[in-house]
Amino acid sequence: MLTTSTTYLTHRADPLLLSCAEHDGAFGTESRRKAIDILQSGNKIYHLQLFQGVSHGFASRGDLDNPYESEFRSEIYIKSLHQYHRMMSIR
Repeated sequence: MLTTSTTYLTHRADPLLLSCAEHDGAFGTESRRKAIDILQSGNKIYHLQLFQGVSHGFASRGDLDNPYESEFRSEIYIKSLHQYHRMMSIR
């Protein structure tokens, strides 16, 4: 049975940027691996960032007093803009 997520990944044409937290109940290790398998088998263009030691939502709700989370929060914003422009030029 295909899920909505599987269908989305299988049929998408645009490049995909996955910015993931290591500890993520919404998109955990098993789900990430399945997503990558689907993207690779379909020869899709994607980029995966996995941020070690942080939890889901760190980019929007991270602890700004924690230098580690604060650095990742800034990095994800900059990297997302860079990847967006790069990927749109691939299209």
